[in-house]
Amino acid sequence: MTKVFILGATGYIAGTVIEQLAVEYPDLDITIIARTAAKAGLITAKYPRIHVVIGDLESSAIIEEQSALADIVFNSSSSDHEESVRAIIRGLEKRGGGYFIHTSGIAMLWDTPNGSVLNDKIWDDVADLGELRSFPIEAVHRNVEKIVLDAPASVRVALVSPGGVYGVGTGAVSKSSMPIMTSAIVHHGSGFTIGTGVSTMSHVHVLDVARLFVLLIGEALKPNGGVADWGEQGYYYAVSNDAMVKDQVRTMADELAKLGHIKSNEVEVLSIEEAQKIHPFVPYLFAANTRAVASRARKLGWKPVEQSVLESLVTDLKVLNPRGHAFNYWVGLGL
Repeated sequence: MTKVFILGATGYIAGTVIEQLAVEYPDLDITIIARTAAKAGLITAKYPRIHVVIGDLESSAIIEEQSALADIVFNSSSSDHEESVRAIIRGLEKRGGGYFIHTSGIAMLWDTPNGSVLNDKIWDDVADLGELRSFPIEAVHRNVEKIVLDAPASVRVALVSPGGVYGVGTGAVSKSSMPIMTSAIVHHGSGFTIGTGVSTMSHVHVLDVARLFVLLIGEALKPNGGVADWGEQGYYYAVSNDAMVKDQVRTMADELAKLGHIKSNEVEVLSIEEAQKIHPFVPYLFAANTRAVASRARKLGWKPVEQSVLESLVTDLKVLNPRGHAFNYWVGLGL
């Protein structure tokens, strides 16, 4: 029986992946790592066949040990934790090799925040692979991406970089990720753009990105990794639709005003300096371009089918209900 070790199982993306795996591959022998027995219990109550070890990303010995026992390791816990990734690779090396599927994010593509400039560069994970593998180490996620992509040949890696992840998932613990831009608007008290708001970002619904991970796991189950690209070529964007900031903000302001989270649907225009006072990352979220196409995933047969981010904001804000939450939750944009 194929053994799979999952990091991030109590989270938004991996929780949704587990639900899809339970349907498509019910015979997998899955082990997860969870911080507490209480969170682990929420998983095992829904999936009683799943095994649990208690630990966190600092539990290097446990991660290495469990990776050494696994045929496939799927990591959707953190895109920036170096030692846990090194421990996964050490463990897979110890067992003589295996498959490692890691979650990164497209924040590495951020250009200089402006807000009034639409960058015509659209990154392609096939055509631009050489450049993507040569980003400076200071770029967001690049330090961990380099560790993953430089893994020894016995560890067959696939690195998946989702765009802005949105929508309601199906995880046993976390079913939704508060939209970060929405949280910033609620914190500020009104909708806002930086400049004209033409900056554009690529997005993906959580159900669609989960399907890509399940597709890759399915290929890893086949002889020689199936038809998926692994190793040096194993770089996948997960994006399905683009949206301009001004359109997102307009939709958010309308819906948040209807729900009573802000007083009106007015949209202000802020400077970079004013936006930084809300949070240091706000200029990037509201004024940088991050546009990509998922050429490699589509070549593999991935076909996103869920509603767009603008459609999702209308239907899902009622569920997500941010209402004054602290602006400290970053998972929703794959950061």
